[in-house]
Amino acid sequence: DQYRISDHDPVVIGLDLADTSAPSVTASVTGSVRAGCAADCYDGSATVTLNMSEPGSIVYRINGGDAQSYTAPFVVSTEGSNTIEF
Repeated sequence: DQYRISDHDPVVIGLDLADTSAPSVTASVTGSVRAGCAADCYDGSATVTLNMSEPGSIVYRINGGDAQSYTAPFVVSTEGSNTIEF
């Protein structure tokens, strides 16, 4: 039997797959809380800030509307209950 030895050293590629969890996104809401309301009831408007645990992009929707790319805190001023999806 004959064995051939390569003229080149082998190429070894190491992959670090230790981080398999998806980044998380959190939201914080600031504004003037209306007296006599629950803690999530704001007077006039509220500012929503989204934060991601790792670099990346965030897409959000307000009240089921069109998807938007998050670039900065945004104001919600629609009276009544509002839903932010991200």
